[in-house]
Amino acid sequence: MTDEEKKVELLDELKKSGDFVTRSDMHIELMDALKDVQPVRPSAFDATTVSQKAIVDREVANWYRVVLGEHKEWESTTTAVGLELVPSIVYGRIIEKLDNTFVRKLVTHYPGDKGVIPVENLQPIALRMASPRAATAAVTMTYNPISYATAGATAWILVDNKLIRNATMNLVTYIENAMVRAIARLERTEFITGAGGTAFTGLRTGATNHDATAGIDTLAELTLAQITADYWALGVDYRDNATWVMPGSVIAKIQSLNIVATPLFDLPNRTILGRPFVEAPEALFESPADKKIYSYFGDFSYFYMEEDGQVQLKRNDQGLSLTTADQTVIVAQAETDGQVVLAEAINANAYNTA
Repeated sequence: MTDEEKKVELLDELKKSGDFVTRSDMHIELMDALKDVQPVRPSAFDATTVSQKAIVDREVANWYRVVLGEHKEWESTTTAVGLELVPSIVYGRIIEKLDNTFVRKLVTHYPGDKGVIPVENLQPIALRMASPRAATAAVTMTYNPISYATAGATAWILVDNKLIRNATMNLVTYIENAMVRAIARLERTEFITGAGGTAFTGLRTGATNHDATAGIDTLAELTLAQITADYWALGVDYRDNATWVMPGSVIAKIQSLNIVATPLFDLPNRTILGRPFVEAPEALFESPADKKIYSYFGDFSYFYMEEDGQVQLKRNDQGLSLTTADQTVIVAQAETDGQVVLAEAINANAYNTA
């Protein structure tokens, strides 16, 4: 009898004589048992009342905690087939991804409740006295309050319930990214074109107008000398922290004007005259014509984005006529507003016919 056969015979005798299992046996039994464990879903209950829905919430959360090691929380409005889609950590991840968009990287964030915000909307001025302790002329108030208000922004996504029940893809991450793209596109649009009211007061309205040299009223007529003039037109106090914002057509035009011997355009490092540039969609800039803006150049830390609370992600099943199919409506709501608080810090460079 070989050693292996002796081992098998000994194990058989031990099992016959009492409660004895090998590690392998235990693993097999545990795996067989776990195969029968399923998440508790709302469809397993007739959850119609608030208390019944709360019980379902606790049961589902407990399953995720015990079996998957995940902690999830929901609001009362999320109890339905899409329940497991709304983990509490999603809120923070949406904000984290939004903060990596070019608009949010450029501006100053001012979190807090809606209300009055003190800002420096003019540079303070110091005057030299004509004689010791002599009075000087009064200057314009530079530290004033601004108010903001917004109707908020809502992003929607319809998710087929078959995906929720059966998909192997990471559905939560997909929903996060879809919501981020939707909100980011709206913020980017209003950052440039917003006209106030329930929207941002954007750069087109809030920045200081700077006309090009007379006769430059088409893209083809833009010159390197004009771009250099736009650079020097911005005040010295803001130039060192300034960024260019322009459409791809203007960037391409500047690149075509670049001089190899003394390059002022650096595509790999994304700089023009040593200052960074970011590309904004062509649709946010009007067609070339007199007084139409072709670029912005300034210190965008003087654009305040006020945030009232965090992005809320929830399931919505009320007041909607979007679908009668077997789908779940996921909603993200962002409460933000924004405006230029110091106009002289940002120039809006415009074509000029006259």
